[in-house]
Amino acid sequence: MSGSPGERAQFGISPKDTYSLGVFDIDQLSDTPYQMSEQERMQLEFLQHAAR
Repeated sequence: MSGSPGERAQFGISPKDTYSLGVFDIDQLSDTPYQMSEQERMQLEFLQHAAR
């Protein structure tokens, strides 16, 4: 996060100023919320219980 307006945001140390994302079809992007599969939901629940 930048300290003041006009200052570049920084989130840690990186050897490069920018990283190229390469070429991709922007039509594949969506605002649709992610829907977990049943297996993913069960794995998340297991990890949440294990972290207690």
